This record gives sequence, C-alpha cells and structure tokens, in this order.
Amino acid sequence: MASQHLSDPSSLAESALFEAEVQEFREVLARNRSTIYLRVFDYLVAASDEQRSPKEIEIAVAVFGKGPDFDPSFDSVVRVHIHRLRQKMDKHYAGTSGYRLELGKGAYRILLSKQEERPVDSIRLPWQRKWRFRGGRWAIVLGSLAAAELILCAVLLVAKTMQPAAPLARTTFWRPVAKAGAETTVVLGDNYAFIESEDEKDASKLIIDDTIRSRKDLSSYTIDHPEDYYRYYDFDLHYMPTGTASALWKVNRTIMGLTNEKPPTVLPASRLSEEALESGTLLYIGRLQAMGMLSYRLANSSGFRIDTASGRFIDRASGKHYAADLAFTDGSERKDLGYLAVLPARAGGRTLVVGGTSDNAVVAMADLAGDARALTQLAQETDNADAFEALYRVTSVGSARIGATALVRRPLIFTPANAKATRRGPDR
Repeated sequence: MASQHLSDPSSLAESALFEAEVQEFREVLARNRSTIYLRVFDYLVAASDEQRSPKEIEIAVAVFGKGPDFDPSFDSVVRVHIHRLRQKMDKHYAGTSGYRLELGKGAYRILLSKQEERPVDSIRLPWQRKWRFRGGRWAIVLGSLAAAELILCAVLLVAKTMQPAAPLARTTFWRPVAKAGAETTVVLGDNYAFIESEDEKDASKLIIDDTIRSRKDLSSYTIDHPEDYYRYYDFDLHYMPTGTASALWKVNRTIMGLTNEKPPTVLPASRLSEEALESGTLLYIGRLQAMGMLSYRLANSSGFRIDTASGRFIDRASGKHYAADLAFTDGSERKDLGYLAVLPARAGGRTLVVGGTSDNAVVAMADLAGDARALTQLAQETDNADAFEALYRVTSVGSARIGATALVRRPLIFTPANAKATRRGPDR
C-alpha cells in the first residue's frame, strides 16, 4: 500500500472524516494502555487544531515535563516516542485501504492521507537497491578499517627479511622513527559512513559525506534537519580509500626496516585519542581531509592555510594559491597536491605526514618517502631542519602517476603554539 494525497490536518480538523480517524486511533491507544503515547497523540492533534507544528522542545515541556533547559542533542525522549507512535499508526493501518492518519516526517504534525494500491512490480526490493557514495569520488577497497590490520600483517611477513634502511634512517624525514627506542604510531585517514533507509526497515544506501565526518556530526545534522532523523542511521562505520591502503603497504616496509622489525601501532584517525596524540612519534597516511584531530596540528604548524574541501593551499607569507583539480573527466590528465611534512610536537616528538588531496597524491608521497635520494635533497633544501613541509604537484592519468613536481619546500619554526593540537579548527 502507498500513502498519497497528504493533506494538512489544519484544514480537516473540523471534518467528520478526520475526527473519526482520531477517535478510532485514540481508542486503540487507550485499549493498549499506551498512556504516554496517548498524551503525545492528543498534544499533536490539539496542535493541528491550532494550525501549527510544535517544536521538539515544546513537546518535551508540555508532555514529558522537561524544563526550559531541555537539550534535544542529549535527550532523545521526544524523537523516540514520536518514532514509536508512528510505528503504532503504521501497524494499525497495515493491510487497509482508504483514509488514514499519518505522522509526517520532518515536522511534528498529524496528516490525513489516502492509501492507494501500488503495483507489485514497482516496488524496489532490498536486493535491487544500490549503494550510493556521496561527497567525492571515494573508491572503497576495504569493508572496514579492521581490514587494515590484514594489510599490516602481510607487510610484516615481507619485512621479516629486510635489513635496517641506513640511507633512509639518516634523512630528516625518517630520523624520528629511526631514533632508538622511538615509539611510532601509524594513523590512517579514514572516512565515517552512515546508512540511509527510505522505509526504516531496509538499508538502501551507504553514504560518505565530507561534511559529516563523525557520529557527532551526524547527530548535529539531524538536529538541524529533523526531517532526516528517521532517514539516516549511525552504525559507527569507517572506511579507508584505496590510496591509503596502497600507501600503508609502501610506507610500512620502510618503518620495519628502520625499527629492526618492531611493528608500529596502527590507529584510524577517527579513533585517535588526545593521549595518543601527545605520545611518541606519529605518522599520518591518507587524504588531508581525513586527518581528524591531527588537522588542528597541521593548521597550527603549516605555513599554508589549507582548505581541504576545495583542495586549495594558500601560502600565508606570499598569498599565492595552489589548487588541485577537483573537476576532471576519466582519461584526462589530472593535477593533485601532495604534502610531505614533519610537524613539531610536544616533548620532542614529531608528527610525520604522508598525505595529499587524492589517492594518487597520497601514493605519490608514499613513493617519495621511500626514496632516500629525494629525501636527502629535500633535507638540503630545508636547511636540514627537524621540522619542515613540502608541497608537490602530482600529475596523473587515471590511476597512472606521471610525476611529482616540488612547489614549496621550507623549514618550520618550532614554537609552543604549534607544538600541540588545539581545539581551534583549521584555517579556511
């Protein structure tokens, strides 16, 4: 059955049809001793008589006795009861045709709708639905970040026969990792994903959105967009792009050679704690827009103002702009930005960055990080500084990388301000 011809109850509140449906459903709630749902229902019907759609806080105060300090971001009592009341309505009208009451989504109001038959062949079955990825051309290679551990295990098997990489150990980039007793944590850029359901029964789409990077972001979004509260669902899913997986494979070989086969700790950026942030040496691998808490350290340390959403770097000193190609066609030449850096941190620790604006850029920087000759030249051009940054233009066609050209290479000055991650977000 399909509900069509939705009508605003404010124009039907006095009609016998609307009143009859209201009375019938009230009796159902009373018969089932659903006192609290009866109170919610009566309040919404009264609001319909007043030709208005009440706000969540109004319902919380009037029906649930909440105070004026009620915060819907921490208390979902209204949304939960509205959801269950809607389910009770759907159950009551299941298998029937004709007019029915409907609790509309996106606004707390009672609607009168007419159910009509829908041809069976027009219904999309769950297995006919396709996953949709939103917020960029993300190529998902792993079912979850747990699969990153499988990659790491495979790398460890290869690394067992490797000898310490002396030329790399002497470079300023790898020196923090090669330092005796250094504890290295590899941080992988990951992407938060959530599920969309069109009917609250089946998952129809898996969504990755650059503007919603955590379950907290999703909660904030649904508060601002209540119409999507029963459409988007959080299962704490996190996925990793192919470029990050490939770069991890390349970089971890070097790490194992530098640490005498001592495996590093591997964490997704979304689960990096403040305690881990301040301990030892961190090595970030991945897209710059997926750095999580590390993005604050990058913003405070870099000589660039970085807008990861637009793929643009702005030199603070000169004002010069460097931009990646976000709009391109398959088979055409694409220019991305790669970023290699050693950022200062507390207690003499360092944060190494192997990143970029795309998968190709991330892998290109991983290749560069394994090239002792290129790193030696980079150290010379950055005055052998312990902290430095380098920006590269990465050219590619499809997945084939043509080359990386240095745009900016410079030392970074250590100050107490840039040696810590703060709650201030990245500059835009």
